[in-house]
Amino acid sequence: MKVLPQARATDLIVKELENEILIYDMSANRAICLNEMSRLIWKYCDGKTRFEDLMEKYNLTKDIIHLALDEFQNHHLLMGRIETGVPDDKVERRRFIVKTGAAAAIAIPIVKTIVAPQAAFA
Repeated sequence: MKVLPQARATDLIVKELENEILIYDMSANRAICLNEMSRLIWKYCDGKTRFEDLMEKYNLTKDIIHLALDEFQNHHLLMGRIETGVPDDKVERRRFIVKTGAAAAIAIPIVKTIVAPQAAFA
């Protein structure tokens, strides 16, 4: 993969906050919160930005970018399907985090999901 994939734009409401982005997925009726690192990578998911440019500009590793893209894909935030090479197994993810180092743990891209209640239950 030479360029970052394009972020999905339909059925999403995106609200930028100070250090994170809150995305409401209307088709899945859930809220998704991107931490600061995920927010940074999400902003460059335009289908044009090259991996090397993003890595160089923000001193990121391919592993960090792939981890974020994997999370975006798991939450259906990208156009189409991509191969990130990041393992789905939680044990493998833990090994990845250990490999990147404890100091980098703060910079790990995190995507949280909150399922919104249906209007009938509100």
